[in-house]
Amino acid sequence: MQRPVPRPPRRTRPARQCASRPTSAHDLPLDAADAGELAELLEFLGDWLDGSDSTLLAASLQRFVGTTGDDLNELRTDLARFTFLLGADDGTRLFGHDRH
Repeated sequence: MQRPVPRPPRRTRPARQCASRPTSAHDLPLDAADAGELAELLEFLGDWLDGSDSTLLAASLQRFVGTTGDDLNELRTDLARFTFLLGADDGTRLFGHDRH
């Protein structure tokens, strides 16, 4: 019985750069309604993380990311920062005080 001749590895072509593809996040347009919905989702997740199950969620997050990774406080801060950047929060959640 003859063994099959191994094929050389397939060459992959470099990814083409599409002229209409944004080069950074600043070039990506986001509709105001979509930004509002995204902000609501981020606020919902932040509220959930701050809820009564935060101890269980922190343990679950640690198992998910490993022992040396983001913790629940970092995740809360990231969610608050993105919500602030979307304009849905005055910074109270992010900076911890009323900025007015």
